[in-house]
Amino acid sequence: MLGADILGFIFAEKSPRTNSSADGQKLAEIRQELAEYAQSGKINKVPLMAGVIVEPESEAGNAAYKLCCQGILDGIQFHGCAEKADISMGYPAVPLAEEEDVLQLKQILARGFPRVIIDAKNINKENAEGDERYGGTGKTVPEHLVEEAAKLSPLWLSGGVTPENAALLVKKFNPELIDVCSGLESEPGKKDHAKLEALFQSILE
Repeated sequence: MLGADILGFIFAEKSPRTNSSADGQKLAEIRQELAEYAQSGKINKVPLMAGVIVEPESEAGNAAYKLCCQGILDGIQFHGCAEKADISMGYPAVPLAEEEDVLQLKQILARGFPRVIIDAKNINKENAEGDERYGGTGKTVPEHLVEEAAKLSPLWLSGGVTPENAALLVKKFNPELIDVCSGLESEPGKKDHAKLEALFQSILE
C-alpha cells in the first residue's frame, strides 16, 4: 500500500529539471502553499520536500544542503551517490541493473538506512550528458531485481513508472512508495497535468 508522500526537487547541474540556491524563495512558497492546502482540507497532509542530488560536494548539492538547514527542504535523496549518503540528512537511491548492484543495496541497508529507493541504472548513459548517476531514463528496473530488493526492506520503487504501468507495478510489487519523474512529463523538466491525473486515477481505482 502506498503510504509515503515526498516531493522531489532536483539539484544536479546537468539535469534539465535542476534547481539552485536562487530557487529557495520559490520552494519556500511551495511549502507555504502546501501547508495552507492541508489546513483547508484540500490535501490530507503536507508532503515532505526532498532535494535530489548526485554529487554532495557540488554547488547544486551544497544548495540543497543549505535549503535543508533553512527548513525549506526536509531532507536529501542521494541519487547514484549512495556511498556518500548521510543517514542524518535523508535517504539513498540505488540504481539497479544486475546482481552486483543488489550487493550495494545490501551494504547501504546494513548502514542503517530504513528506506532506499531503487531505480533503473543509466548503463548506456542516455541522458544528462552521459553521466550514469542521473536517472530519468524512462526505463524500468528488471523485475527479478525488484523482487530481490523487496525481500530486503519495504520497497521504494522508481524507474520508468508511468500512468500506463503504475497500477500494474503497484499490484505486482506492493511498493510502499513509487517515485515518478519522466513518466509524468510532456518534455524534460515540464510536468503534464493530464498525466498526473491519469496516474492518480490508475492507482486509486
